[in-house]
Amino acid sequence: MNMMNINIDTLIPHRNRMKLVGSLIASDENSGKVTTIVKPTWPLVYNNYVDSIICIELIAQTIAASIGSQNAEKEQAGSGFIVEIKNAKFNQTKINTGTALIIAINKLYDRTYYGIFEGRVCSNTVIAEATLHVIKADVKLEIPTNEK
Repeated sequence: MNMMNINIDTLIPHRNRMKLVGSLIASDENSGKVTTIVKPTWPLVYNNYVDSIICIELIAQTIAASIGSQNAEKEQAGSGFIVEIKNAKFNQTKINTGTALIIAINKLYDRTYYGIFEGRVCSNTVIAEATLHVIKADVKLEIPTNEK
């Protein structure tokens, strides 16, 4: 895995409260890793905790950042994805604001506009693990017709 220091804003479309990942620290064609700190401005924060369901979005943004870093030289970075949760396991229900997190992803399957990734969100322990299916959102597919 290549260690990186890339401005994450150039890799993902998320901004303001919805930008949850902080720094892409490593990425290659099959994996990626980001760090972040849980902020009180995040969605789903209540009484200084965030619901651990946010881990799904953290994994999805890590996937987007990793793919974006691989496509940066092709100037295709920063596009969004449609995400399906294949499975998820949560080892805790909430995370304190101020908690430092590491999110790691691994590619299991890849086609041009579709992929399957497994991800893990950790602090001192594993908080959540999930397998996500991702489809590139800005794809224009040609649908064949029977017209002649």
